[in-house]
Amino acid sequence: MGMANLGAGLTAGDDMATGVSGLFRTRYPEMVRLADLLGADDPEDIAQEAFAAGQRGGAGQADH
Repeated sequence: MGMANLGAGLTAGDDMATGVSGLFRTRYPEMVRLADLLGADDPEDIAQEAFAAGQRGGAGQADH
């Protein structure tokens, strides 16, 4: 799946949480593999923290 397909299937009525959930399900395994290749001690935690930070950052920007 390429980057151009990230929004595929989402409509204007979908809320941010639904989009983030789909992105997480789609990209989490890739993020874990990347963190592992980069030598992370806990690649699952690194991937989860990256998504959590992205969601916090995205929510803060939507308020401005």
